[in-house]
Amino acid sequence: MANVDINPSPNPPYEKHTHGGEGYDPEGELSNRHMSITKYAATRITTLKPPMTKAPNPFTLLAMLNTQQWLFFLVAFFAWSWDAFDFFTVSLTVTDLAEDFGKTNYDITWGITLVLMFRSVGSTIFGRF
Repeated sequence: MANVDINPSPNPPYEKHTHGGEGYDPEGELSNRHMSITKYAATRITTLKPPMTKAPNPFTLLAMLNTQQWLFFLVAFFAWSWDAFDFFTVSLTVTDLAEDFGKTNYDITWGITLVLMFRSVGSTIFGRF
């Protein structure tokens, strides 16, 4: 059974290392301490801005790939292309689909538009799960 201090001291160990503000923790003693929702929300906004470092030249990065990495890249590219292929074949057959389902071309293209718009919503929601 773990040792639990029922009567913690008035000065817990994490209070002695507050150099530079609340978040300064050189020895990792705050790992079990929880941040309040208000403190999280206040600090979260400032961390959303990405660092403004200059992006490297993509051609330089591609030149650094070895054979195995190129093969992985090509497999990923073909998988991405094949994934998009089935969706875009629907766009090529709008008239046939409209006839088969007794709908107008507008109804079919509106359905395709809704799918495209809600893909990002669904991926955001279900990606969190």
